[in-house]
Amino acid sequence: MKPKSVSALVYKVIDMDKTLEFYEKLGFKVSKNDGRMAIIYVNWFSMEFHVANDINDTPKDGPMVLVSVELEKFYKGAIDAGFTLESELQKTVNGRREFSLRDPNGYLMVFFEKNKIITLAQCCLDESWTPPVPTNIKNHTTN
Repeated sequence: MKPKSVSALVYKVIDMDKTLEFYEKLGFKVSKNDGRMAIIYVNWFSMEFHVANDINDTPKDGPMVLVSVELEKFYKGAIDAGFTLESELQKTVNGRREFSLRDPNGYLMVFFEKNKIITLAQCCLDESWTPPVPTNIKNHTTN
């Protein structure tokens, strides 16, 4: 058994207009909005929003949205646009730099920049560890 693809992540929202305004301000595009259901996207990734039907159908702590960005530029843009940050720009234990904020429904969004090069030593928690030097490599010279 193997799924063909993931069709969508669905998020329950309280206020569709406020939610779409928030995501559009971040640079997402709206591809469909009928007032009860909307689809937004950036590049190939899309998310669906459905208006919560009643008190038992409201947003809960749910999925986290990870967004790859040009970090310095996007961080400054988020501050300039007046977003309230959940966490300041920080470096994670694996060396990735990121910051986060919450959307109007309380979902956590983490904005990060992919590392260009990550060495094995950078991935280890013990920074004093270095990989062993191979002893079976012959020294080659060119003429």
